[in-house]
Amino acid sequence: MIKKIAIFSTLLAFMLFIVLTLKLDFSIAMSALGAHILLIVNILGLYFMWGLFFKKKSIALGVVLIILKYPLLGYIVYKAARLSGFSSLGFIIGFIGFLSSIVIVAILNHFKKL
Repeated sequence: MIKKIAIFSTLLAFMLFIVLTLKLDFSIAMSALGAHILLIVNILGLYFMWGLFFKKKSIALGVVLIILKYPLLGYIVYKAARLSGFSSLGFIIGFIGFLSSIVIVAILNHFKKL
């Protein structure tokens, strides 16, 4: 399911980028694309790291994953927000686009099982 979310979300991110570039502003589109890609990389990283954690059953790996993930994400978002072309509106649009892709894939997956 995570792989389906990543594929669908990537397609949605680029479609959203094109629409935002044409209708609004390039900086908003870039911020939305950046947020969307950051969240895709985050969910794929979690997928692979937790898979490795459960495969090796290493408590230290789980602790390192939890301790390092959030400060790293916070630092990336902080640095992105300090850029001159960063748009808060674009970041929110990218975040909402990613969440909507999760919901859409979950709904499609649910109806596929019926």
